[in-house]
This record gives sequence, C-alpha cells and structure tokens, in this order.
Amino acid sequence: MKMSIEVARYGIRMEGDRSWTVFDIYTGWPFEYLGRSLDGLEEANARRLFVVLNALHQHRMRTIDQEIQGLRD
Repeated sequence: MKMSIEVARYGIRMEGDRSWTVFDIYTGWPFEYLGRSLDGLEEANARRLFVVLNALHQHRMRTIDQEIQGLRD
C-alpha cells in the first residue's frame, strides 16, 4: 500500500516592510541556506525560491517513501 502525502513544507509571506520571507511552515522561522536567512526578498525571488524548495522537499519525501516501500517488499 503506497501512502505518499505531498504537503508543502515552505511558505512565503510579506513582512511589515513589504519585503518577502520564505519560511518553514512547521516552525514559522525563515528558511536558512548556507547561513543566510531567506528574508528581505523581492516578491518574485521569494516565489521562485518557494517553488524550488517545495519541489526539493517533495522529491525527498518521494525518495523516502520509495525506500520504505522497498523495505516492505
């Protein structure tokens, strides 16, 4: 039985200064990459990063799901 649930891990939000932040929806904290917090962004950049990060997350989840399924077979 395959049970893959595809859920976004990251979101974007506009901050009070009208900049944008890519954040982890589970913690609410800005996503950090190589020590840089993904905040203070222009909207277009935040949206692109949001799409890429969620695609990478979905790929990781599918890979894990496949590995678990392989252990069950």
